[in-house]
Amino acid sequence: MANPSSTLELNTINSLTLPKISRMISDNITARIPMFYFLNKAGHKEYESGGIEYRFSVFKELPNAVAYTGSTVLTPSERDLVSSAVLYRKQFSTDITLTGTSLLKNSGNDETAVADLIAAQIEMAEEIMKGTLAGSTYGIFSDEADSDLGITGFQTMLSTSTTTGTYAGLDRASYSYWRHNSDSVSTGFNTDGLISMRTLQLACARGDEAPAVIVMTATGYSNLCRALTGTISYNNPTPNTQFADAGFEHVNFFGSPVIYDDGVPTNQAFFVNTKYVKLLVHQDRDMAVRDFITPTDMDAIVGRLYWAGNLVCNNLARQGILQGSIETWA
Repeated sequence: MANPSSTLELNTINSLTLPKISRMISDNITARIPMFYFLNKAGHKEYESGGIEYRFSVFKELPNAVAYTGSTVLTPSERDLVSSAVLYRKQFSTDITLTGTSLLKNSGNDETAVADLIAAQIEMAEEIMKGTLAGSTYGIFSDEADSDLGITGFQTMLSTSTTTGTYAGLDRASYSYWRHNSDSVSTGFNTDGLISMRTLQLACARGDEAPAVIVMTATGYSNLCRALTGTISYNNPTPNTQFADAGFEHVNFFGSPVIYDDGVPTNQAFFVNTKYVKLLVHQDRDMAVRDFITPTDMDAIVGRLYWAGNLVCNNLARQGILQGSIETWA
């Protein structure tokens, strides 16, 4: 027979945490991971409803139109303009555990004590999820392969080699259109950092398209700020206020906001055109909190926080990686 007090605690906790808590946690984490925030702000956080894999179209370089006069014979031809790429959903979870000892200490007629305890545990779970999803081990800056458990991150998408390696099932060595851009700071940021950044930004641009955000290490960002001192021609006079509103420090480089993130690998920076990058999230696993249960082998109440999705890019040619001596001031 179930312990009445235990059942009451479970009912109380579940009523306090569901159903709105998942959306709150999702919003909190999205707003605190810079790249998640930018993708969401650009309308590129999308919900998916399930399936075995993420299969998406990849557009090859477009052909040219033809010029003609009134008597020119226009010959139609079917063009092979699209390839199919495949990525897989990645899943993450962390527990929210309330021990019997903690529940006894916060028990009584005042439900706010239990609520405060739950809030503290949920905040801890948020930090755990945020650190994992934003990191370079399993998160968006990881080098996890398509078949690995972690997010297929920027180190895989924009690898140090532009002509080797596989992303989304397509080999860069075989498909020239499936190659991103790269440039290297050869001596040090003071000598050729700005030149390399400008070269790479132009390589990533096409018409009115340019990198929507550039993300660097803190040291690289510091070197950029140092190089930009007194160089106002590199600063956008009308900065994009949506990024400032989020509380992320940034500078503008030819109109592209530049930020820093602890997840970026040493001596690397990613030039990201968010038009072609999406964060796909399963609609039932966007920081979903399941009902708390009582394990049979311990004095505790346990809930779990779940996230499932992946980072997807369908145009590598508009993305770039800056490498070399970014963190050296010489």
